[in-house]
Amino acid sequence: MIDARNHGVEFLPVDVNYSDWDNTLEIKSGKYWAVRLGFRQVKGLRAEDIAGLVTVRQSKFKSIHDLKEAGLSDAMLERLADADAFRSLNQDRRNALWDVSTKDNYVNSLFSVPALIKYQKTKLNCQR
Repeated sequence: MIDARNHGVEFLPVDVNYSDWDNTLEIKSGKYWAVRLGFRQVKGLRAEDIAGLVTVRQSKFKSIHDLKEAGLSDAMLERLADADAFRSLNQDRRNALWDVSTKDNYVNSLFSVPALIKYQKTKLNCQR
């Protein structure tokens, strides 16, 4: 890799929306193709899990919540976040690790439908 970089080859990071298991050639950048690093570069990921991810990735993922709904385990999401693989979701490593570590943060939000229904029921009971 060092020799390739010295000769002007661009390396693109691992990303949930673009990477495959193996490294791939993506776009021509100058004289050479850019190399997209594959998920095999991330410690702790298995080829079977990534095959599942790539299969479900018909269109681009838009959020970590999409990945959770696609069935990725919390451990896998944490490894991907630690590898900074959520850049296409506008998530840096720190924010991605936070989003992955907060369980069900979409359901337990104050303004989610279940929370609002619970609030309204409580408010109605207090008014009686």
